Amino acid sequence: MKTKIICFIAFVSYTFYLTAGDIYVSPYGNDNAAGTRQSPLQTLEQAIKQAREWRRLQSPETTGGINILLEEGIYPQYKSLFIRPEDSGTTDSPTRITAVPNARVVLSGGVPVTGWEQGCKDTRIPETLRNKIWVAEAPRMGNRILETRQMWVNGTKAQRAAQFPDGVMERMIDFNPEEETITIPTPQTAGLNAASQVEMIVHQRWAIAILRVKEMITEGANTIVRFHDPESRLEFAHPWPQPVIDGEKGNSSFCLVNALELLDQPGEWYQDYPSGRIYYYPRPHEDMTKAQVIIPALETLLTISGTLERPVRNIHFQNISFEHTSWMRPLLSRTRYIARRLPSAGCLQTTHTGATRKSGTGKPGMDRQTRSCNTDKMRQ
Repeated sequence: MKTKIICFIAFVSYTFYLTAGDIYVSPYGNDNAAGTRQSPLQTLEQAIKQAREWRRLQSPETTGGINILLEEGIYPQYKSLFIRPEDSGTTDSPTRITAVPNARVVLSGGVPVTGWEQGCKDTRIPETLRNKIWVAEAPRMGNRILETRQMWVNGTKAQRAAQFPDGVMERMIDFNPEEETITIPTPQTAGLNAASQVEMIVHQRWAIAILRVKEMITEGANTIVRFHDPESRLEFAHPWPQPVIDGEKGNSSFCLVNALELLDQPGEWYQDYPSGRIYYYPRPHEDMTKAQVIIPALETLLTISGTLERPVRNIHFQNISFEHTSWMRPLLSRTRYIARRLPSAGCLQTTHTGATRKSGTGKPGMDRQTRSCNTDKMRQ
């Protein structure tokens, strides 16, 4: 009997150690709850606050580490999650933010677009296509209409209304730094010269430039294009890279996008300004009365901020998908954006003073890990 009692006490103690430091989160939870599996929190932000408080009080729950366990579902984020030095774990007591086993967890920076109606009377769209176009009002964030450059329909990223099908471009004719103009073959789309929101995407060597069009002057088979500042000045004054003219493989390629006049292919969309109204040409299999349409409200889902003196350390993200973030250049920041497409470019922002460090180097900086995290549906 004495041996049985000792074994039972040991089993209870071991079970308590395994569950200590666990904070459960569910899309259907409540942030005033205890954070247990039976009574989970609702947001990751509140779970991080609870873990921070445990560390501040040096609570026994921190022994062996803190596990923030997210149940299956989508977790909408209306502001960037903020990780700071006070959230740091230690080598022996890291903070692990992870999905529960076999669960699909999504941190989403998007909001739904609802109320789609079939048909459009806008004369910028050819009459033969007007009944194929669906229209919805953009959602509001606070007291402002939400502007976007990305949209997903049933989990698939839609293409902004473009001059050519996805992946197709045309060669420019001339690039003139003195006049700050690009000459292109005259587009076949009627009314494009009068469109006010047109942008040009330019492939130039290893980079991509996105330029807001200011003016298009047609001279027969050629059209001269001027651009808004500051991206015009940056594009033509920047010595490298610039578009190639008369290169070994021909001139650099371009494509015009973002005009209602260009909305002519299934899977394309356009947001009008200043109304914010969204127009979409559905793919053949899409039922817009049932479709899930998401546009992003955030550019950054997660911000990790530390300094050389107070780094962020020992925080691990595992088995989490980061989805639906925006990228508003040059629409809001008014700058030219030139870069390769980076799939994870919206999920994480780190701000710090001093060098970063990789786990285990022993050098000052930040120490964070992401394992099996998905960033496919980001600001691309």
